[in-house]
Amino acid sequence: MAASMTLFYSCRVLLASHHILSARYSRIRGFAAAVLPVCFWLCMSASGCRSSAAPSATKASIKGKVVAGKKGRSDMAKPRLPTNGVVAHAESQPTTRPTSGLTSGPTTRPTSGPTGVATPVPARVPELGLYRQDAARTGRTPFAIPRSRPRLLWRHRTGGPLYATPAVDKKGRIFVGSLDGNVYALAKDGALLWKKNLGGRIFSSAAIWRDGLLVGSDADRLFFLDRESGKPRWQYDLGPCQRIEGFGPEESRCDADSSPLVVSDNKIIFGGDAIYALGTGGKLRWKVPLLNHASSSAALAEDLTVYIGTQDHALMALDARGKVLWQFRTRYHFDATPVVSGSHVYAGCDDGRIYDIDRKTGQANWEVKTRGPIRASAAIGFDGTIYVGSYDGKLYAINGDGSIRWTYRSRGAIHSSPTVDRQGTVIFGSRDDSVYALDAEGKRLWRLRLGGDVDGSIAVAADGLIVVGADDGFLSVLQGP
Repeated sequence: MAASMTLFYSCRVLLASHHILSARYSRIRGFAAAVLPVCFWLCMSASGCRSSAAPSATKASIKGKVVAGKKGRSDMAKPRLPTNGVVAHAESQPTTRPTSGLTSGPTTRPTSGPTGVATPVPARVPELGLYRQDAARTGRTPFAIPRSRPRLLWRHRTGGPLYATPAVDKKGRIFVGSLDGNVYALAKDGALLWKKNLGGRIFSSAAIWRDGLLVGSDADRLFFLDRESGKPRWQYDLGPCQRIEGFGPEESRCDADSSPLVVSDNKIIFGGDAIYALGTGGKLRWKVPLLNHASSSAALAEDLTVYIGTQDHALMALDARGKVLWQFRTRYHFDATPVVSGSHVYAGCDDGRIYDIDRKTGQANWEVKTRGPIRASAAIGFDGTIYVGSYDGKLYAINGDGSIRWTYRSRGAIHSSPTVDRQGTVIFGSRDDSVYALDAEGKRLWRLRLGGDVDGSIAVAADGLIVVGADDGFLSVLQGP
């Protein structure tokens, strides 16, 4: 019994720390890839590890209060995989309804609030300036994903693994941060324009804003860099946090890993040891403190409500002034960036589930269980299909009612968030060192091997260009036929 409990708690520790260690120590990934699925199964099989968002078959809303019905669960049966990796789920209905997970009202208060009238969300974000394509983080690209295997145009080597998603401006210039601590600016032909060291590893995906670049680093700072020269215009220091060398929860608490959300011309939101809103010149407008950390990036709805995942085991909804509207809670981290679509917000969790949550009430409509943590953001197809990857190695295509349309199995854990075009073509990376493109029915169009794990989202640009970084430190630019 004692040995079983020791194994159980060891697995809990591995699950909790894997997202930090695997990103920073690529040499342990072979071991982690073998052990993590077993630990995940052991942990989720134990009653003490289950999500506090227990499933329910019925629910009702009375004057804004959520009333839960009886408990029940319908988990997915393990399907048989055909040789092409696609599993059709015409009859599958792995939908459940949680009885809890919701905390109504603010549990923390902002230190200050913005003034003036909120600026509406722009209809479309210019360039490829925001992580996940837009403020809602939908992962939809206006450009066609090549349906035939692309060829390599050029690649540029950085000094460390590439975890962040590249940003591409109107001139075709590419901006990406590396775990070597540098931001790289590259011309369309691959020439190095400049690089700037930010004093710490860079997990944050850069956001193009005005004539500059917003990017965070593990030096506990958010920077606004000049796009032409890389020189800092201003910087904002998170915290205060005690500066400790290492990679544990306290050491990374103030790391600016979140990709900045540009709400308007004078408002930026990002996570760290708190949820921050900055104004012109990097001045603090409001701040919602956290007990732990937020590496998730924020998503924005049309009414300016902000949604962000945290390592406080909660997905949070905040209004334009930083007031906490509700929190959806489980016993696990929400490291994946949520995505907003209509009246829904979709969020993956370390408990291996993706949740469909009502934006107004914070109540889950359904959840889909996978066999590994979900740290990739979902993409919303132009037809409403939800695409999300899991550490179980599968990409899931989910219908709006929570039923699974199909799955595709890669040969490694999926940390990369998928991107989808108007034809329903989906592109994503895997920790089997590969980039995959699938059609709308889940059939593989092509697979391209690179020199390392592909953790970041893949940027799809005009003229069939694909920009992708990998753990071998190379940024590759590909072009379709």
